[in-house]
Amino acid sequence: MMLRTMIKEKIKAKIKAEIKTKIKAHMKMKVADVMSSCIMAKAPQLAYVKVAKHSRFCK
Repeated sequence: MMLRTMIKEKIKAKIKAEIKTKIKAHMKMKVADVMSSCIMAKAPQLAYVKVAKHSRFCK
């Protein structure tokens, strides 16, 4: 019984860690995309606003 719960906990922790890293990578990509698209449009202040909004929503 103990062994079973230990294995379950390990699997849960592994899945949680994987999800966390995926979300982090996704966030970085999103911010980078927003930044590059706005800089290409030659509006760095717009890029700043978009990133600020994005980080506020994702906390």
